[in-house]
Amino acid sequence: MNRRGFTLFEVIIYVALLALISGSMVGVILNSTRITGHEAAATEVSQQLNFVLETVQNLVNDSSLVEAVYEGTATTTQCSTFCTLKLRTNSSSTDPTWVTSDTNGVYLQQGSSTATSSLTNDKILVNYFQLTKFEFEGGHSSVR
Repeated sequence: MNRRGFTLFEVIIYVALLALISGSMVGVILNSTRITGHEAAATEVSQQLNFVLETVQNLVNDSSLVEAVYEGTATTTQCSTFCTLKLRTNSSSTDPTWVTSDTNGVYLQQGSSTATSSLTNDKILVNYFQLTKFEFEGGHSSVR
């Protein structure tokens, strides 16, 4: 007898195997996509953190005086969570310079303008932004 085609049982076995393999591949692809998303988010946070740190370091290096590091609006309040950094510069257009922070980001305000520019984008949430001022006798103050 000459057979042309597959029996119903063979087709069911092939479909079942195809379904198992396809399901496994979908799981692998979804897991890979999830991991890629987490890595992209971690890279974004790392890049923005480096940008903020480099910007603060450059501002401190270019300033003539690190006037204060404080919490809130009172310059005498010890910084614990969301610090404000006040710098004095030789340029009237950038004096004074403030670096402030809250849960929505880190901000830069320069000169007498009330406009602030964000150093982080809206995807970044800040848990804390703590700075410490270090005084060096006869030298320029530093901030970490």
